[in-house]
Amino acid sequence: MRSLLWLGLFGCLKPPEAAPLPPPTPRLVVFVIVDQFPTRLLDRAKTLATGGFSRLTGPAAWQATARHQHSVTFTCPGHATLSTGTSPSAHGIPSNDWLIDGKPTYCANLDFLRTEPVADVFHEAGGSVVSLSLKDRGAILLGGHYPAAVVYFDKKAGRFTPPFENVDLSKYSTTEWVPLFPEKYAQWFPDDQAFEADPAGRGERTFPHAPLGDKFPGSFLARPEAGTALTEAAIASIDRYSLGADETPDLLTISYSEVDYIGHSFTSDSWEAVDSVLRLDQDLGLLFATLDAKIGAEKYTVVLSSDHGAAPYTSKRINQADLTTAANAALRAQGITGDVLIEDPGVWLPPSLLQEKRLDALKAVAEALEAVPGIARAVPWRDQPASDDAIDRAVRLSVDSERSGDLYLVRDPDALYNYPGAEGLGTSHGTPYDYDQLVPWLMVGAGIHGQVLSVEQDTRSIAPTIANIAGLRSPKDTPNIAVNPR
Repeated sequence: MRSLLWLGLFGCLKPPEAAPLPPPTPRLVVFVIVDQFPTRLLDRAKTLATGGFSRLTGPAAWQATARHQHSVTFTCPGHATLSTGTSPSAHGIPSNDWLIDGKPTYCANLDFLRTEPVADVFHEAGGSVVSLSLKDRGAILLGGHYPAAVVYFDKKAGRFTPPFENVDLSKYSTTEWVPLFPEKYAQWFPDDQAFEADPAGRGERTFPHAPLGDKFPGSFLARPEAGTALTEAAIASIDRYSLGADETPDLLTISYSEVDYIGHSFTSDSWEAVDSVLRLDQDLGLLFATLDAKIGAEKYTVVLSSDHGAAPYTSKRINQADLTTAANAALRAQGITGDVLIEDPGVWLPPSLLQEKRLDALKAVAEALEAVPGIARAVPWRDQPASDDAIDRAVRLSVDSERSGDLYLVRDPDALYNYPGAEGLGTSHGTPYDYDQLVPWLMVGAGIHGQVLSVEQDTRSIAPTIANIAGLRSPKDTPNIAVNPR
């Protein structure tokens, strides 16, 4: 009887709960950057997406809006931030170009990078890193110091760099560009918009866009076919470098620059911009289908974001020559010889300027520049205490103590620079305003739980999150911790 009692007692006890299984670690992380991808462009395109973006915005995807905290929303600073999880003030890339001893310096050099790229964390763990872009700076800054390959489109040679230099791109010179969903696009804006530029130089502002022909390769990057070619290179790299072939996580980065070139010319609020994203949707769909077949859908993770957004079209334009004229006139009024040098967003005072005249010169030049229509601020960040003002904080995160100018220019929210040959046309970016700072952050695949976040995220969290998903440590110096997408 007693044994039956004990049996009944133990029969009522719950068995111990099994320890939760660790989230799956992907064999491959695919980090996709869409160059110049404001959130409003995704919002339009995803309603028509049937390929990669339908998966990245579907129920299994982690979705958020992220903000670049810095003001210098350009390609190089943005890619470096996404690569390292740090701001330009830390990673040392304060613009696409800056001046050293008065000479232009281009950003696409890893020697300039002061903080650790997430790609180096993958290499440290024994993984392979392959980085591809249509722009050299996109591929170089994402690939880190130890890539198996860094591939980009060589504009002078009209082909990809090794090992894909022999890939035949000539087929893209005969492709006509026709819109996928013209009736849908027409509900948002007309195809014929007078402010659109013409990257092929043939007077074409509307669809269909003729085959490039003799305009290839010069205008290739402003066509969606360039993204298709990049996708083909990415797919080829999977087998060439055995990506995702074992349990050690690899990293494949792909930066799609054609959306940026198209956006600059036609603006992000155009048939061309939306159509380019939907062409990319098809390309990503092909890439994901290939990865599904070669690696398995449950064994890789895709992370997508952007280096910056873009301004809506505005007719308020600034001529940089007017800035130089105003600044030099202010120096002359102070009895100072020598000229300023300007490389957006920096202004450098004459190197011959005596130290005792510096503060007066800074004040005079700043006032003169702020009087130019379209300039909101000329910030003497070296000589002026920091404030809690949001724009000032964004500027401070954009400047480097050795590489930035004496003044940092901030445009009005509705102002753009004029560029020779395209005065009053197209659009650009490079400000601390929502349309430039806010970008998508999408993730799907191994270790990702589908959810839509209503809280704005920080783009500096993306690099440590990528490392965390792969079971690796965060890059050094990043101020943000990884988000938990599980």
